[in-house]
Amino acid sequence: MRPDMEEGRSFLKRVAESDAYFSFVRSPVTMFAAATTVICIVVAAFAPWVAPYDPFDLSSMSLMDARLPPMWIEGGSPAYPLGTDAQGRDILSLIIHGMRISLLAGGLSMAFAVVVGVILGLISGYAGGMVDSAIMRLADIQMSFPAILIALLIDGVARTTLPHEVHDQLVMVVIVLSIGLANWVHFARTVRGATMVEKRREYVQAARILGVRPISILWRHILLNVLEPVLVIATVGFGIAIIMEATLSFLGVGLPPSSPSLGTLIRIGNDFLFSGYWWMTIFPGLALLLLVLSINLLGDWMRDVLNPTLR
Repeated sequence: MRPDMEEGRSFLKRVAESDAYFSFVRSPVTMFAAATTVICIVVAAFAPWVAPYDPFDLSSMSLMDARLPPMWIEGGSPAYPLGTDAQGRDILSLIIHGMRISLLAGGLSMAFAVVVGVILGLISGYAGGMVDSAIMRLADIQMSFPAILIALLIDGVARTTLPHEVHDQLVMVVIVLSIGLANWVHFARTVRGATMVEKRREYVQAARILGVRPISILWRHILLNVLEPVLVIATVGFGIAIIMEATLSFLGVGLPPSSPSLGTLIRIGNDFLFSGYWWMTIFPGLALLLLVLSINLLGDWMRDVLNPTLR
């Protein structure tokens, strides 16, 4: 047997014998959440090929098909399983494409928050003194305001300062920056605490004696030992970021109808909710609920696995 195949089998054996794998297969809820999350991500990633229709192709839309109910209700059509919206677009296709945009916005926002929070947390915990005080006081001030209010403030400032003609082109960037800057504090405080513990370890003291630069110590030694709690917070924060993007879009300051996320679809459908066209907002809302719930359940499982005191 080739060495690479032997190494692969050895790795799979270690995974199968690990506590994380045992905990995963013993929890039907976690397996359901993982399967749902993977399915949503795969479907969203291949949305142009998975969706029955292209909801952005004007030539494929017909106002004659507008506001059709789901196919199991009288007047519905099997061609549109979940019905259509006011423009004749297939709701199922809109949900698939909207989920793609929601996942992209949430993932980029959380990645930005992780980068900012981890960097500031490492600097704060390692440097200490005035640098630590300044960063933590900024974090305390931000935590006194709701995250959604911070995101709305940043979004409003960006829309005011940027030229009106570039709003639609930069709306995704503004959303990512708004949500990311509203959520970096949790990562910074967690990493700061872990860094303050790690910098007193013998291996860090030895690196200092050998003349290793502080940046190298932070990057090559301390960072790897503070990533576990960051991973848990990022998983749960991913769902929160998706909810925040949906909230901003529902309030009308998020993504435009030309590239709708799940939040935008809920906002558009809400205008027709009391007219009896409930499927325009209920189905996108259920998709958002299922997506965020599965991500949060995975985050809870990861927290339990990575923190032995909770077992």
